[in-house]
Amino acid sequence: MKKTFFTLILVLCLLFASTITVGAADVHSYTYTYGYWGDAKISPDGYAVSKIIDGYSLGIGDLANPEDIFIDDNGTLYIADSGNNRIIIADKNGKFIKKLEDFNIDGEISKLNNPTGVFVNNKGEILIADRQNRRVLRSDINGKVKQVFTQPVSDGKNDTIVFTGIDYLPDKVIEDVNGIVYVLCADIYDGSLMYSPKGDFLGYYGANKTEV
Repeated sequence: MKKTFFTLILVLCLLFASTITVGAADVHSYTYTYGYWGDAKISPDGYAVSKIIDGYSLGIGDLANPEDIFIDDNGTLYIADSGNNRIIIADKNGKFIKKLEDFNIDGEISKLNNPTGVFVNNKGEILIADRQNRRVLRSDINGKVKQVFTQPVSDGKNDTIVFTGIDYLPDKVIEDVNGIVYVLCADIYDGSLMYSPKGDFLGYYGANKTEV
């Protein structure tokens, strides 16, 4: 009887130990950093993935090289599906809402060409860095374009506008609470281009020039 009792206790301990081991494996971290001697060391996770959203889960076919993502205050998700030349909109649960491919510019339909940046302001207007079309669009959620930002043109008075031998290729775009639009362009190192709410070029936003 005594032997049977100790055997039962041993079995219970082994089962409990197995349960603890499995639980620990579920939360094992694979995030690492480097120590003083350059050796890899396990570190706490900076974040944990809670959900994966892809073209399959959205039911719209594969995404192609998505370059940007924006989440508004309501949790609505905007994806610049660059390789497919479209903007994808989904709700906070990852459920597909709509896609924007055709845009109405003064009554004419225009398509995106490698959109690499997307931003939504507090009015619900969508700003899109339409890279290969060399423009930035301000559109409503139905694809009606309200404003187009293009390459600044010097009037001879502003010598800060220099695009000699450089393509206007907008990569990213944001807008502040005052309606100032900031556009980050490829191969432009003076800073982000700034536009007024009316679309006038204001100059560059970035680091001050270094003087020796």
